[in-house]
Amino acid sequence: MADKPKYPIGPSLAAIAWADIETSSRKGTPLVRFTIQGKAGEALDKTIYKRCYLTPGSSWQLEDISIAVGADADKMLAAAQSGDTTTIIAAFIDKPLKVVVKADEYTDAEGITREGREIVAIESLDANIRAFMDKRRKARMTGGSIAASTAPNNSSNDNGDIPF
Repeated sequence: MADKPKYPIGPSLAAIAWADIETSSRKGTPLVRFTIQGKAGEALDKTIYKRCYLTPGSSWQLEDISIAVGADADKMLAAAQSGDTTTIIAAFIDKPLKVVVKADEYTDAEGITREGREIVAIESLDANIRAFMDKRRKARMTGGSIAASTAPNNSSNDNGDIPF
């Protein structure tokens, strides 16, 4: 059986194809699992997954993906925590975004080194939202924070200047 083609490394245009609220099998931690599909170039029709855990130290990931698609991050976090899949699906499905993927090597249970792919960044296609996300990321990296509630929602400044 041939290996399934891997999602390409680097930045690409993508859209969220599916979202679901689940529980991790190892620790029982609630999470939102996104199925993301490439929309152009080498990524076209290839799929990659993103898990956003709903713990205090990891909830920023769901907030960031919410902000990237112009959804209300606080509302999405509350919907995920309450198990409201309908709200999650309505907010995320078919929403375009930029994803950045990197290769990640690991050793499996049999001692074989394998390569996986991981989303390391998610960006909005909107310049105003991208600028807000950059400020928020810089604040997080220096121990500060910027509330997700201050994000520009559903901005329409799609200036086509997506840094790919």
